[in-house]
Amino acid sequence: PAEHCAIVGPRMRIEALPGCDAIVSAMRINRLLRLAVLLQGGQAGSADELAAALGVSRRTLFRDLTLLKEAGIPCYHDPRVGYRVGQSFFLPAINLTVTETLALLLLGKSAAANPEKPMMRLALSAITRPGSPVRAIVIAFGLGLSVLVTVALSQANIGRQIDTRVADDAPAWFFIDIQPDQIDRFMEIASGTEGISQVAKTPMLRGRVTELGGIAAADYDMRNGSAWVLRGDRALTWSATRPESGELIAGEWWPQDYDGTPLASMTAEEANELGVWIGDTVSFNVLGRPVTAEITNIRDVEWESFSINFVFVLSPGVLDKAPHSWMATAHADDEDAAIRVDRNIAAVFANISAISVREAVDTAQRVIGLLGAAVQMTALVTLVAGIAVLAGTVASTEAQRLADSVILKVLGATRVAISIAWFMEYALLGLLAAMAAAIIGSIASWGMISGFLNSDFELDFLLVLGTTMAGATATAMLGLAGAVRTLGRKPAPLLREV
Repeated sequence: PAEHCAIVGPRMRIEALPGCDAIVSAMRINRLLRLAVLLQGGQAGSADELAAALGVSRRTLFRDLTLLKEAGIPCYHDPRVGYRVGQSFFLPAINLTVTETLALLLLGKSAAANPEKPMMRLALSAITRPGSPVRAIVIAFGLGLSVLVTVALSQANIGRQIDTRVADDAPAWFFIDIQPDQIDRFMEIASGTEGISQVAKTPMLRGRVTELGGIAAADYDMRNGSAWVLRGDRALTWSATRPESGELIAGEWWPQDYDGTPLASMTAEEANELGVWIGDTVSFNVLGRPVTAEITNIRDVEWESFSINFVFVLSPGVLDKAPHSWMATAHADDEDAAIRVDRNIAAVFANISAISVREAVDTAQRVIGLLGAAVQMTALVTLVAGIAVLAGTVASTEAQRLADSVILKVLGATRVAISIAWFMEYALLGLLAAMAAAIIGSIASWGMISGFLNSDFELDFLLVLGTTMAGATATAMLGLAGAVRTLGRKPAPLLREV
């Protein structure tokens, strides 16, 4: 009779007892195997669902469950999910193709040959295999990081040079509108103020350039970089000796006692861009009177030096008698001395205006900071696009990662080990993006500072390292956060599908 059939043994060995009906036993064995598969695969549910799946009554189902327990299969009922089999029970046999079998063998051999660093090898193989997202992620994140590095380095260089210039070379004050009958008294008060180390003065009046190198000013291309020299009034001065702030690179300075036809000195950058040199002439309209001078020497002037500089310096005897004023600079040892000299001058001369260099520099730095922040926002938008690319890449490779995690779990890898391997993979991608950003950003900043601004460039290695490593860390953490959810999936259902 059928009740004499039994399932015994921890490995589900099937025996037919003496007198067992063969057909009934085969049907029951088939049903018990199906029930075991349903329980172990997590596809089971309530007793009614199991009975419906097997096509039996609840009573028969409970009898079959009892037989499975007696055979050593640890089935139990969970009130939340229904009937299950303990996770420690055996996996069912699966069918693998020759390619899949060889892949498993090679993976196991590789891990056994390098037991110290299998996770690093897995990470390297993940970013070098066909279909790897390395190109998309490096381009997306590298572009945003490159802009951030460029802006950060450029701001640091500009700020450092401004601070250095202000600390070493810049005067505390520019004084303008000093009348000829006030200049001697002004110099006496300014030089006599405690803490004032240097006071420089120069005469000045304004005139308009009407002709340069035989070409009328109106005929020049106003898109030229130095066309500003030809627009509006220009500050003019004269001197018997060469100004200390400019280096003579061509021609000779006129003698101190020169008293001949008007001569002029011009700055090198403007002369080159406007196409004039020694021997050419320049004509001015000064207070309605034409003045023409021959260019006899060329000076190299650093406009960012905070010194008193002029594009044109004329020889004495040309403008001396014309109505003019004086301007002066005062260098102070400290902030208290700067305040004292300003008060002393203001107490005596109501018409003299004082311009604080420090306040002007602070304003310029605030403007530069705002511009840098605007560009950084643009870079952040690019980084957000990179995050979107990373999220899409993680989503598109979810099936591949699930298959990888199942194979690694079958080979004995823990969730922690797999997480470390995936973190290393995205960390390597972040490092590649960071290296590209560091190189591209540094070159771009160097080109901007040295080529566009004509200033000295200094590579701030720590700033570059901090900016790029922050991006690399973000890439690793975001990639791991998106991929780690596949670790919660159980391997059994996928293995059965295989």
